[in-house]
Amino acid sequence: MVWFDIFNRAIEVRNSDDFLRQIKKIKDPTLRKLINLRAQDMHNDRLPGDFVSKRPYPTKYKRYSNLYRIIISDYYRLIYTIIGTPASKVYLILAFLNHDEYDKLFGYKKS
Repeated sequence: MVWFDIFNRAIEVRNSDDFLRQIKKIKDPTLRKLINLRAQDMHNDRLPGDFVSKRPYPTKYKRYSNLYRIIISDYYRLIYTIIGTPASKVYLILAFLNHDEYDKLFGYKKS
């Protein structure tokens, strides 16, 4: 679905196939609600996450020039990128990961 902000810029939120597969496995309604709230923030063009500065990006995400993460709860992360132009912005949700999967994917070490 495409939304328009106050400057008449098109804003769209899309889900990757990986994300859709992951989301089907979630049974906790509270967690689903938190994810939907973050997607709504994207529709409202609020940048709800932090830039992932860990480079190089994992192989599966190398084609994206910018990655962002949202901390859903203490244990879960949502990975997304922003594509498009200033007149038409698309938030592409790439993955939903638990904290351990996120650390392993981006090569963070436990302290």
